[in-house]
Amino acid sequence: MHKKPEMFNKARNILKLPINIIFFYRQAYNSANFTKKQQKKIFYSLVRLGIKQALNNPGATPVTQDIMGFKVTGYSYKSFALLFSEIFTGNEYFFVAKTASPVIIDCGGNIGMSVLYFKTLFPNSKIICFEPNPTSFAFLKKNVEQNNLTGVELVNKAIAGENGTTKFFAEEYSAGVISSLLESRGGETVVDVETLTLSSVIKKYSPDCIKMDIEGAELAVLPELIASGVLADVNQWMVEYHHKLSRNRGNLSSFLQPFEDAGFDYNLRASYKRKGKFQDMLIHFYRYGFYDNK
Repeated sequence: MHKKPEMFNKARNILKLPINIIFFYRQAYNSANFTKKQQKKIFYSLVRLGIKQALNNPGATPVTQDIMGFKVTGYSYKSFALLFSEIFTGNEYFFVAKTASPVIIDCGGNIGMSVLYFKTLFPNSKIICFEPNPTSFAFLKKNVEQNNLTGVELVNKAIAGENGTTKFFAEEYSAGVISSLLESRGGETVVDVETLTLSSVIKKYSPDCIKMDIEGAELAVLPELIASGVLADVNQWMVEYHHKLSRNRGNLSSFLQPFEDAGFDYNLRASYKRKGKFQDMLIHFYRYGFYDNK
């Protein structure tokens, strides 16, 4: 019954490949902060992912692909393309460090595409990566091990407002990018996960930068950071802020104010399709004046 739509979609995707390859070229060679050699790797990675995505139907079988010289295993070629485009060609997590070996806390590592990005920018960095989703964590662990990455510590726990255990809501098997401590943001598969406060992690590792994409749980994490007095102990924060979750009234100002009070400036990246609806927003916080001459 479903063969004709699948065949039609596959044929359409194959016919679109030549146009997509032109788009991939523009994406790759417009990717700032990369060398020409790295841009070439980005282009070939995009082409390979585009071809694989066009020829293969999404399924519940893990896939492995060479991306930027890394061997990456994950949910599907579609999820690879999504994560790679956002993180590598979109440069969402680019930052300038004061040292060649920064300490980076990655909250919500998924299958590890952000870890690979940070290791591309800073090969000598120390990364502590948190991922509560058991399936995503297994991929994350495999991707670190099969690429022989050093200086990476993996933690199968969720960053939350308090230490303990809680329910975690994940999709049974998908792109693996929609899972959360919030039922309204996550999937239908429910598992118990251990939680850890971010303040305790900051005190232990003294990070230079924190990347946080925890699908709405940032709203519960921030008050604990304020109460612990550690917000200003980190030079840079890259936070995926989830605006108007569950159609709640926007309250962005209350999230920004504590960072402003702690001496941070910031830039925002956001887009939306319809007014009044939910949107993801990337906020990069940094010390006031840090990027003025960079």
